[in-house]
Amino acid sequence: MRARTFLTALAPARAELHDGLFLIPAMATTRRLCSTARNEVERTVYGVLANESKISLDEDKILTLTSGNVVLRFRLQDWVG
Repeated sequence: MRARTFLTALAPARAELHDGLFLIPAMATTRRLCSTARNEVERTVYGVLANESKISLDEDKILTLTSGNVVLRFRLQDWVG
């Protein structure tokens, strides 16, 4: 499933990176009235970011976060105007 969702920090968040693990310990989100599918995507992404996840960056500049059976992949893309 491809979905675009936005986790909006209500206050500055601090990320932690240690021993190949990534975590945003005190992240807040907005509670908007989104569709059930979008809320599920937001909960999944939030779950990975708010808990320790394995982090890696490959030669194609794909950043991967893995937590349990959830894998999030982020691709670096230059701004296209």
